[in-house]
This record gives sequence, structure tokens and C-alpha cells, in this order.
Amino acid sequence: MTPSQSRGGHAVVEDDAGVASNRTIDSRGFVFVAFLVLLAVTIARHEMWRDEVQAWMIARSSHSIGDVLHNIRYEGHPALWYLVLFPISKLNRSPETMQVLQFVIAVANVGLVLKYAPFSKLQKALFCGGYYVIFDYGTISRNYSLGFLFVTITCVIASSRHRWPWCGLPLALLACTSAFSSFVAVGLLLGLIVDEVVRHRRDEGAAPLSRVVVAGALTFVALAAAYAEASPRGDAGTYRAWKLSFDSGLAGSSVSAVTRALAPLPKLQRAFWSTSLFDGHTAIVAVVGFLLFAGIAWSLRRSPGACVIWVSICAFVVLFLYSKIQYGNASRYNGHIFLGLMAALWLAPTMARIGNAEAAVRARRLLWTAILVLQLIAGMFAVGTDIRYPFSDGRRVAGYIDRHDLSDAVIIGVPDRTTLTVAAYLDRDLYYPNGRRFGQYIVWNEARGNSVDTLGQAVARFAKSVRPVLVVSDRALVFPPPGVRLRLLTSEPRPIVPDERYWLYRVEYLVR
Repeated sequence: MTPSQSRGGHAVVEDDAGVASNRTIDSRGFVFVAFLVLLAVTIARHEMWRDEVQAWMIARSSHSIGDVLHNIRYEGHPALWYLVLFPISKLNRSPETMQVLQFVIAVANVGLVLKYAPFSKLQKALFCGGYYVIFDYGTISRNYSLGFLFVTITCVIASSRHRWPWCGLPLALLACTSAFSSFVAVGLLLGLIVDEVVRHRRDEGAAPLSRVVVAGALTFVALAAAYAEASPRGDAGTYRAWKLSFDSGLAGSSVSAVTRALAPLPKLQRAFWSTSLFDGHTAIVAVVGFLLFAGIAWSLRRSPGACVIWVSICAFVVLFLYSKIQYGNASRYNGHIFLGLMAALWLAPTMARIGNAEAAVRARRLLWTAILVLQLIAGMFAVGTDIRYPFSDGRRVAGYIDRHDLSDAVIIGVPDRTTLTVAAYLDRDLYYPNGRRFGQYIVWNEARGNSVDTLGQAVARFAKSVRPVLVVSDRALVFPPPGVRLRLLTSEPRPIVPDERYWLYRVEYLVR
């Protein structure tokens, strides 16, 4: 080969590499833009429901960080999400402002996955359209989406050469996001520590112990703070006691969360939220869930750190579902099992291996691709349904009240736990018979259950009011209280969340 031919051959190699690189960039860019556009449309069409706006109203109603910490005392969540919302709520009081933040979080998450995750181009494309990525942790504005972002950031840092102590910071923030996120943080930390132990024994460049200790200390301090913030107060009225005895039905429901997390296929209906194609087949789904758990653990056995991540996160989530939540049907909870699998598969290639793992790696790739296909099917169905139908009726009812010059009316919300969505979009207090108080967000204390007006007592309180009196209810009020007539103003067909369909009535007093 002549020098000119050599140079020519080298040039061809460089051109081919450049073309391949450009194609990779183009494919990632196309997927990213497609995700961005679809997410923007979905969020714009998405009417937030009560669990989303509760956090926003707490932040909006607080005047200081001290207020925030006081007002979340019954929420059962750490403070981080509320502290993030607090300054943003002072820029604009509209709930849609939170959705802008949600959009930024979801886009940042996907951008990091596309750039850094060791998945194939097909897997990344499927991942971006998956149920949790684009809907449950993408469209819906909850603290869980922030936790998802911190898992991704942890994986980016932990797969680099200088993971310690820097991975301690996203792990600490992850621990302060939600109870389920704290389990993911502990599982990630345990897996990374196990990997360091294996590296040390095999003399494969283990990190200095001091750096590992710093990261672990950060995480455990954050866990302690999160536990202190999220622990129920003495007069909390909604927390279940820990389940310490064995219940076979509850155990089956909890273990089935593994299947529901990896294949979150909802029923093909408008009210798909918190449903599953597997409903009614708990025993079978629990067996499949256990087999998936064991099979994935077996495929990761040659990478001890990744195996510990998967096993520990799965175990923590299932045990918490059984002992505290006591049901395993909520996709927002189960999704943390999916995050555990994502983290384990992401970090496995960079972790120390024991023996030949090529066959297991191929099996994991096939299984991960199959899971992502199911996630895509569920995600596209959820997005399409949310774009077509209202998720909640709260925004529409609030708009009706504003358009018909009823903003000065006394509004009775029956019950408070569902009608608070209307309060969020109106940005004004409702009268809640639960607790006999005016307010926007719900205070989950004992007074809420112990001091309750009937609807008759509630409307009687405002019999002498010169302002119009309205009742917004999550059901039709067939029998009005004595002495009043309820004139129906508006009601629409049910939204995706069934108990956030509202009937709006105007109270007409027969005798003043």
C-alpha cells in the first residue's frame, strides 16, 4: 500500500466514522425533538388532578420556608419538592407554572439518558416513549419526576471514573424527594458499595475509603432529614399503621407490583388511571412478578453491584407496599421498581464482573427491549387518552365560575379531598365541611375527620350571606338539604380520574 493509498484509506475511515457519528447525533436529535414536542402537547392538554395541585397550593400559600415546613407536616413526603415549588409559586400563582417546571425536569431527564445511557439507539427511542418517562413521571407534576431525574444523574456520575464522592450529592437529593425515592437511594448506595468491595478484592482500582464514606454520610444524613420531615405528627388523621402480620392477599398484590411496574399496561378505557390489564388475576401476576424478579437477579449475578441494586430496590418497594401503603395498584409507586431496573442495567457494564457474563448480557438486552416495547405501548395509550379526554374536570369548572361572574360566591366543596382541584385553579378558598374550615389545600389531621358538617349544616351557615352560594360536588346531589333548592349549573361527562367529575350547583334558599 502506498502512502497516498494509506492516506486515502485513512480518509475514508474518518469519513465513515464521521457519517456514523452524524447519524447517531441525528437519530438522538430526532428522538429528543419528537419527545419534546409530544410532551409539550400532552402537558398543555393535561388537566392536573388533586395530588398534583396539593403540593402547589401548599407552596403558594406559604410565605416563608418555615411556613412550607410547617404546612407539609401531614403530607408524608420530604420537603424537597415543596421547597423547589416555593420560589416558583411566587413568580406566578397559576398552577400551570408548575407544569413548566415539570416539562424542564422531564426534558433534562431524557436528554441525559439519550447522551449517556449505555443502551442501544432502539432502546433509547423506546425508552423515551415509555409510560413512566412520558406520562407518569413526565406529564404528571409530582415529586416522583424529580426523583427520576436524580436517579438518572446518579447513574451518569456513578458510571464515570470519578464516582466518589460526587454521586453522594444526587443520592442525598434523591433521598429527600419521596419515601419511595429514598429506597431507590439506599439501593443504589448499597450496590455501589458492593461494587467497590469487589473492586478492592480484585485489585481493580477501588476508590479511597474516605470518598466512599463522604458519599455514604451525605446520603444517610439526607435520609434522616427526610424521615424526620415525612414522619406523621401525633394528630395526623390519614396514616395507616404498619402491617406486621401476614396477609396472603396483600402479599400477592404487593409482589404483583413487579409485573405491573415492568409492564404497566392499563385497561383500554377512558378511565385507565390506576387500572391494569392484570386486574383480577393477582395470584398469576404475583407469580410472574416473582419469576421476573428472580430471573433478572440471576442475569445480573456476574455483576454483584448491579444485582444488589436490583434486588434491594425491588425488595424495599414491595415490602413498603405491603407493610405501609397496603395496596400495590398505584403505578406512581410501582414505577420505582422500573427505575431500579434501569439503574442496574445502566451501571452493570461499568461495574466489576465475576466470570463470563456474555450470555447473561444478551438475555438482559432482549428482556430490556421487550419491557421497553410494553412501556411504549402503555405510554402512547396514556398520552393519546390524556390528549383526547380531560384528566380532571377541575380546570373546566373553575373556568365556568370565572366566566359567569361567580368569583365572589361562597363555594362549598364536597368532599374536600376531590374538590380541592377546583380551589387550585380558582386560586381562592373553598369552604370544606371536612374540618369546618375555609382553605385551599387539605390538612390531613384528625380534625378533618372529627369535625364534619353535613351538607345541610354547611349551606345553613351561609343562609344570610349576601353573596351567591355554590356547591361543587364529585357526585350528583339528588336529595337537597331541607329549605333549599339546588340548581344545577354545569356537569360534563366523566374525566379520566372518575371522582374528579364535578357537579356545580347554585343554592337557592326557600326561606332566608
